[in-house]
Amino acid sequence: MASKDEVEATVGKVIKRKVGSYMVTYLTTLNGLPKGTKITCTLSNWEDDSIPEKGQQVILSGLRKFKNEWRALSAQPIKLP
Repeated sequence: MASKDEVEATVGKVIKRKVGSYMVTYLTTLNGLPKGTKITCTLSNWEDDSIPEKGQQVILSGLRKFKNEWRALSAQPIKLP
């Protein structure tokens, strides 16, 4: 479960590039943003050993608004405690 400064999202796709790989996620919780809001995060800020997968539920934190999108400063998978 996400805390007050975190949001839950679903991975829509993972873009793998030589430099600057990232994932595109879509918001699944309502934290002041519309459900389905697109949020990106670089894979260098992914906090797990395995690469994220399409459909995976994740927790995003450190959201920042840019001209056309939101970006997360970090992302981690949702796991059982």
